[in-house]
Amino acid sequence: MRKRMIVQEDKACGYFVFNEGLLLVNQLESKNYFKIAFIACLGIYTGLRIGDILRLHWKDLLDQNVLRLAEEKTGKVREITLHPNLQLMIARMFKLMKVIDVEQLIFLNRYKKKVISLQYINRKLQQVASANNIKVSGNLSSHSLRKTFGRRVYEQNGKTDEALILLSMIFNHSSTAVTRRYLGIKKEEIANVYISL
Repeated sequence: MRKRMIVQEDKACGYFVFNEGLLLVNQLESKNYFKIAFIACLGIYTGLRIGDILRLHWKDLLDQNVLRLAEEKTGKVREITLHPNLQLMIARMFKLMKVIDVEQLIFLNRYKKKVISLQYINRKLQQVASANNIKVSGNLSSHSLRKTFGRRVYEQNGKTDEALILLSMIFNHSSTAVTRRYLGIKKEEIANVYISL
């Protein structure tokens, strides 16, 4: 069990520079991977875990300014103000995906029996990013979307301790030290010490 955790840490999940993440969303949409584009947009603008994104119904998002949900992992209720760009994406995807029932889950597979698989999501993200030379620091997976959100919030707030406190609260981390490790900030700071000599 311990060995497995070490392996996961070595294969750290990467993140996008925010504009690269948005480019990925656009490329996915242009290739008609509407559901994957929508997942990427939701992850980048909300910082939700993929499990929480896959549990969303159309009624949770459509014509809403705020998303309210109980996180699957923590059980804590989050209220997320929906960015105007995300609201536009929601309306556009609703039309493009030709939704009939707002009560249904958004990300059902083609058989409409269960949600699309994590493997499929990761494969499409990797294929489209690679084909379009979209850069990601580290390994690319659906979790990269959440990290992209975190890095964007950290940078937009001046890379301050206040930004880390804010992110720690958003991510429900036990401390800012956990948030620093999660975002890979500690590793960067240590590397910069050697470069700055």
